[in-house]
Amino acid sequence: MRSTVWIVITACHRADPGPQLVSTPEPLIHPAPTPRAEQPTVELLTGEPTLRPPDDPAVHLVRILRAQTSTPTILSVEIDDGIRAHRVDFPERTTDHEVPLLHLAANTHHDVRVTVTDALGRAESTELQLTLPPLAVALPEIQLLERIEGALEPGITLAAVRTPEGTAFTLVGLDDLARPIWAFEAPGELWDVELHPDGTLMTILDNQMAKLSALGGLAVVAEAKVHHDVEWLADDTYLALVKQNRRVAGYPTDPDDLTVRETVTIRDDAVVLYASDGTPLQSWSTASLLDPTRIGLQSLDQHADGTYDWGHANAVLDSPGDNSIVVSMRHQDCVFKFDRDTLQLKWILGNHDGWPPRLRPYLLQPVGPLSWPFRQHAPMPSGPGRWLLFDNGNAPRGTPYSDEADPLGRVSRVVEYAIDEDAMTIRQTLEVVGDGQGDRLYSNALGDADLMPITGNVLANFAYLKTEQGIDNVDRGWGLNSVRLIEITRSGQIVWDLSLHGALEDTPEGWLLDRVERVPSLYADTAVFTEL
Repeated sequence: MRSTVWIVITACHRADPGPQLVSTPEPLIHPAPTPRAEQPTVELLTGEPTLRPPDDPAVHLVRILRAQTSTPTILSVEIDDGIRAHRVDFPERTTDHEVPLLHLAANTHHDVRVTVTDALGRAESTELQLTLPPLAVALPEIQLLERIEGALEPGITLAAVRTPEGTAFTLVGLDDLARPIWAFEAPGELWDVELHPDGTLMTILDNQMAKLSALGGLAVVAEAKVHHDVEWLADDTYLALVKQNRRVAGYPTDPDDLTVRETVTIRDDAVVLYASDGTPLQSWSTASLLDPTRIGLQSLDQHADGTYDWGHANAVLDSPGDNSIVVSMRHQDCVFKFDRDTLQLKWILGNHDGWPPRLRPYLLQPVGPLSWPFRQHAPMPSGPGRWLLFDNGNAPRGTPYSDEADPLGRVSRVVEYAIDEDAMTIRQTLEVVGDGQGDRLYSNALGDADLMPITGNVLANFAYLKTEQGIDNVDRGWGLNSVRLIEITRSGQIVWDLSLHGALEDTPEGWLLDRVERVPSLYADTAVFTEL
């Protein structure tokens, strides 16, 4: 069944929170519950369960439930907000339950049914009433443009939205109707938020590794300065990207005349393996693995200290099956793979311009129609030998070494490649240009494309838009930058489409979003979450 639902959530400020939900979808009719076997009635609760806000004031849309019993019991909670209903089963058997209630909607009444069950199967239930106030945090306006019932990946969408001016940093969880059901006000930029099985949210906070939970408690866990992306490994170590300076002779400094070369300082991104406490264990220089004198069109961008942004690494991934590491280099317009022990390159996914003879054997040879990525982000494995990524498509789609540019032009896309490492070939197996429906969405930075594990859909994040449907954001009365989150089937059908933007007078620079994650629930493996 196809349905289009519009929800507008307006950014608000502490001084004037105001209601967040301007319109509400029609309540869904839930099927009648399956009759349960009759259980002996017994008094297990020693008092009425209580609800309270979490201790961290930066966390919103959460309540702490406490229920005490006369004998050890397990706890189950059913919550119905009139639109969505779910049940959470907590595994611990105890006489003193204190658990978080998550996935709660702002400005909404919730019916809460608490059930405790002892080891003999005897159960007691009680009803609680909970009404949450409007959500008083800074958020963009959120419009649900499309939603196809039953076709999208189930779960909660985690998005760390921020204003370019640095006036707001909010990590928000959205349900499938684009309603905020959890929010955290961060003290700085959050990058690469990842939910771990124990419910911990690992992230990068202003270039430092940090963690929090659904109850807040943000804390820096390692002082190492990292950026963009972190890959957690099974042994609790992690791979991260670290900036380091390097002097390079013979660096081209004029893209129109490559014979002009100087000795300069470049930013060489290192891949570093860290222990869980932040102790560095091993390091690999991307400039040493590739060629520090091969440039892309943005390799001449300079930082405030004058260093050239030669490579601009923006993703790192572990490939444990062959003891390798995969790195995305934005300003080299390539993704490459290398052996972590021998430092031997496995392959380079990218255009063939400007590479020195020693690296040319590692360039993948295209088979069939294919467009190379330019300024790509967030590659991820999407099947045996397959790699999905977000291709920003910065214009022109070319290099300083050629006057020819890819005719695809300035547009962002979701693209998947199949790599045959034995034959050293590459095929393009999926391409969705813009929104796939004719709107040539162009995100000139940031961006993400994630494969959904159940449906096989792709969740794409067009994170840095200045134009939508051919109309400049400012001409619409929006802030300069906007975001679109689009879930697409492999055939290119849009099943979920979200617009995030702000009014020009409120946020002149608009809103940005780095990477986005779809998780089954914020409880992770700490409880069993079931939609009803």
